[in-house]
Amino acid sequence: MVLHKKFVIIEGIDGAGKGVVSDALMDFLSSEGFRILDLRKENADLTRKDSGFFKKYDVILTCEPTYFSAGLELREKMLKNLPKYTARQVAEKFAEDRDALYSKVLLPALENGLIIVQDRSVVSSFVYQVNQAAGSKENLSLEDVEKMNKVALSNPPGLLIVQNVDPQAAYSRLHKRTEKQDNTDFEKIEALKKNAEGYSSKKWREVLEKKEVEIKDLDCNAEIEDVKRNSIKILREYLNKIN
Repeated sequence: MVLHKKFVIIEGIDGAGKGVVSDALMDFLSSEGFRILDLRKENADLTRKDSGFFKKYDVILTCEPTYFSAGLELREKMLKNLPKYTARQVAEKFAEDRDALYSKVLLPALENGLIIVQDRSVVSSFVYQVNQAAGSKENLSLEDVEKMNKVALSNPPGLLIVQNVDPQAAYSRLHKRTEKQDNTDFEKIEALKKNAEGYSSKKWREVLEKKEVEIKDLDCNAEIEDVKRNSIKILREYLNKIN
């Protein structure tokens, strides 16, 4: 196992404001003079790069699912028709997409000394797919998800920021926004409540704490500017500590 101290992950339920936080961190890093490549968008080039390519950047922003192969299948097909698929099928597809992201982008970038800031990770599968299985009375445990994600769990982040938000507030945000409409079952209030409980679970946290991942909880019920300021404070203090 390799703990990647320059690897930062942002997690939380739908509507928690992961885009707001990752954008705030990107703005902060840019203001500090870091050169940034944003791969959190459609048609992002996820082909494996040589070391010369990475010399152009200091930071890469990524997300799950990707817009590449298995990630596109998740976005365009599976997540929009969730009742048609078992939790295991969804978890396996996420693991496939995750493995591709690690091999094509994350590990090469980290090997070249770049900072990675990423929306979502295997933690989402620990919460979402395990809860999906429980709701449909399927047999899928956290341990099953661990076995599917050996690459990700062998290369954990140094810092994990978990966004905590009231599910009702998240629901209101999701149904007010116009620029991004996913319309998945995960955006329903019942799912938001269940997944919010999942993010507070000690079980998955213990998995990462054993790997020495630093977990920071971020209150996202506050005003947006306070959320941005607090997220930047977490990142600044963390980078100062590891440098």
